[in-house]
Amino acid sequence: PGFILRVDSKANAAIVLVGSGTHVPETLRELRERAIPTAVVALREPGSDLARRLEHPDNDTLTGMDPRELIAGPLADWLMSRLEKLRTAIGHNFEFARRAVAKETVKATAWQNAAIGVLVFLPGADMPLMTLNQGKMLLRIAAAYGQPLDTERMKELAAIVGGGFLFRTIAREAADFVPVLGWAVKGGIAYTGTIAMGMAAIKYFEEGGDI
Repeated sequence: PGFILRVDSKANAAIVLVGSGTHVPETLRELRERAIPTAVVALREPGSDLARRLEHPDNDTLTGMDPRELIAGPLADWLMSRLEKLRTAIGHNFEFARRAVAKETVKATAWQNAAIGVLVFLPGADMPLMTLNQGKMLLRIAAAYGQPLDTERMKELAAIVGGGFLFRTIAREAADFVPVLGWAVKGGIAYTGTIAMGMAAIKYFEEGGDI
């Protein structure tokens, strides 16, 4: 009791695999005091009971039955929420986090494009803005999967970008039919269209670039 595992002060986060060591509660307490994001990871143990026993926040206590699912699911999602500025770097360096990184990128871009669809009223002005956003999204997804966007790959991904133009055309035409709520239609289609494009890109990279 009283033994504390020392963690480098430059650490971006700490992941503690809980065993039977008596040093864990003291170590966790010190990490919280030093404001180092800390995840407790354990197998076959109720999360709420473990969090209470260790006096550690529920949101930072991750448990599960299958180690692979625990790492690729809750732990990857935890890293995305606590280390937002390092998402792309995490995906590039840790394969288990790539899908989580890519999905967060897609979600953020979808909300941005939804806002553009709602707020940009000048006909056609939303096209270059959304296309630029979607292009950046594809670059970030590629970076997360550690894949370069060479000329051949860009040609194949152009089909995905082309789908974005189709969605925006549908949005403009649909808005004409419901002028009162046209802004909501445009925003909704911009959001769902970007989600669809992003998920297609994720599938593309996960399947080795087979469009």
